[in-house]
Amino acid sequence: MKRCGNRRKPFKRISPDKLRETRILSGFSKKEAAEMLQVTYRTWHNWESGRIQVPYAAFKLLRILTGYELPGDAWKGFWFS
Repeated sequence: MKRCGNRRKPFKRISPDKLRETRILSGFSKKEAAEMLQVTYRTWHNWESGRIQVPYAAFKLLRILTGYELPGDAWKGFWFS
């Protein structure tokens, strides 16, 4: 019998440059982006500087909240204006 453990999916790495680019294109300051994701300014600064790895979930949420990406395949073809 095969043992099932709690295996996590591979972590998708997000570069600090990609996070910074997404924030700038959405028109937010570091402080505004941090408040939107409910993290401290220092945490956001550490993500953008590369000191701490950016959580994929935070990046995905930023893209959803700013309208760059909609959740799920059912939303393909839709966009905000």
